[in-house]
Amino acid sequence: MSVGPLGDYPPELSKPTEQLHPQQVYEELHANGSLRWDQNRGCWDIYGYELVKEVANDHDRFSVRFDADPEFVEPEGGMITGKSMLYQDPPRHDELRSVVDDFFKPGAVRSLTPEIETTADRLLTEATAAGGEFDLVTALSYPLPVLVIAEMIGVPADDRELFREWSTFAVSASGNKGPEDEMMQQFRDGITAYFDDLVAKRRENPKDDLLSKVIATEGLDREEMLGFFIILLIAGNITTTNLITNAVWTLAEEDSFDTLRENPEMIDVALEEVLRYRSPVQTHTRVAVKDTELDGKSISAGDRIGVWFGAANHDPTVFDRPDEFIIGRQPNPHVAFGHGTHFCLGAHLARLEAKVAIKTLLDRFETITLVEKPTKPSGSMLVYGPQSLRVSVS
Repeated sequence: MSVGPLGDYPPELSKPTEQLHPQQVYEELHANGSLRWDQNRGCWDIYGYELVKEVANDHDRFSVRFDADPEFVEPEGGMITGKSMLYQDPPRHDELRSVVDDFFKPGAVRSLTPEIETTADRLLTEATAAGGEFDLVTALSYPLPVLVIAEMIGVPADDRELFREWSTFAVSASGNKGPEDEMMQQFRDGITAYFDDLVAKRRENPKDDLLSKVIATEGLDREEMLGFFIILLIAGNITTTNLITNAVWTLAEEDSFDTLRENPEMIDVALEEVLRYRSPVQTHTRVAVKDTELDGKSISAGDRIGVWFGAANHDPTVFDRPDEFIIGRQPNPHVAFGHGTHFCLGAHLARLEAKVAIKTLLDRFETITLVEKPTKPSGSMLVYGPQSLRVSVS
């Protein structure tokens, strides 16, 4: 899910413990500069806050397109995201984003609040039916955003387990060890068949949903439409799943739930600090499209660049005590949702879903504790969070 493979994790983040607790690693990286060339992985890694913003916002020098890297060949039967807006520079990116932008504006997102609240409450009722201990990811963090976006797109919520399989595969495909060609082909065949069936039904019976809007837009080809489907139903939900999970993980670890219970107006600020402290998306890739210079170093056309948003959010020149979770941190100019042209389309929705999840947990339970510390990271350089989070509530 990045522009060309970046290979393995940077060596400092190669172990699961470091992937789940990268704060000390970021401190060491910042102490040695804002960017560096990794000979083994064949790429630049950018960690400094200002450099991350500069590269993320400069599509004239740094592209997200697959074909900007002359040596990268998208494998046959790949995830078919190369023509999605996630991997397009302006002006095509802006044209594609405008197709669905209205669905994700603040007013449109706020109108979903009652539905999100009802869904969160129902999911927690189901999770605690057999007792007060459950896996938060399975019970709430994953299904909540999937059910909401499924309704927006116009796909059956009953298929959420199928969407989960695809999401899990998408994470593995963006990790340091890609899937086998046969698995990738099965993924492609399954998701495209599902999508083609939905499109056929909507052409016959259009509805007031996002999928019908995409289908009715002139100038979109099949792979661009499929790109919307993959981003919204799979990739976007991975981000929100990890925001909710990381929020509960951090608030429980920091013993901060009582603080929010007594000061509910702080939930928004606390979630912004979660986004900074444990950013759900850690990195994305750019490709230099021309010879240029960054921080006094020469960057050659075709060089791949890992833009580390997670590390930028721990830059000590911008954030005081960056390795600490400070629940009321203000100001908090994090870049957890990216920066510039590719600022996350679903940022408003992700924030709302996380806020509703936390409020619902606080309203329903007097105590929320971790049963055990998470030990298994997502397995992807792109996405940051634990695979599961067992909690106990009462």
